[in-house]
Amino acid sequence: MCVEKKEIVAYLQPKVDLQSGQIDGFEMLCRWQKERHQVLSPASFLPHIQDSEVMIELDKYILKLALECLASFDQQGLECHLSVNVSAHFFTSENFLQFLQEHAQEHTQLTPRLTLEIVESVALGDLEQATERLQACRNLGLRIVLDDFGTGYCSLTYFKALPIDEVKIDRIFVKDFIANPDNEAILTSIISLTHQFGRRVVAEGGTQSHCFAVAACR
Repeated sequence: MCVEKKEIVAYLQPKVDLQSGQIDGFEMLCRWQKERHQVLSPASFLPHIQDSEVMIELDKYILKLALECLASFDQQGLECHLSVNVSAHFFTSENFLQFLQEHAQEHTQLTPRLTLEIVESVALGDLEQATERLQACRNLGLRIVLDDFGTGYCSLTYFKALPIDEVKIDRIFVKDFIANPDNEAILTSIISLTHQFGRRVVAEGGTQSHCFAVAACR
């Protein structure tokens, strides 16, 4: 498997504060370098392993890689934040919190700069369990992002209850922001609501930065 063979490579996608124009951190994205000149995107292999133990091992590997990356940032005098995606299978697994606790204790100076991205559908699947686990993560110093926001059914009651720091708006609403008035209205509403709850907003895949800056998406 790609994890055992260490064929998983990480790419860092910058997150930009649209108010200042400065890089605010990075998201770690994994790719499978199956052969020297063949790099596979997650869409080509994750669906085949998402409900297996291999998925859990991949998540653990990426988290360890993220901590190594943060340590490397420190050595270079860079205080950057780094976010990683956590699969539903790992998030709901029995040893999820134990794994995080062990590594948080080893890297206490790094965990405040590590962010876990949890998709909205997972957080709402079992709200009580999700709330407990997310709060436990925050107690360890980790930050939490609710990913793909807007694709599931998240009522105001659920949204208020979830212990999260940021919301990442799904790219379906970001695409054609100018051309589609409905998307503009949805984006503006989500951003306003999120800020009222004291959470930050991340727009996924945004290229029309001037529009999002006006909407105060940061």
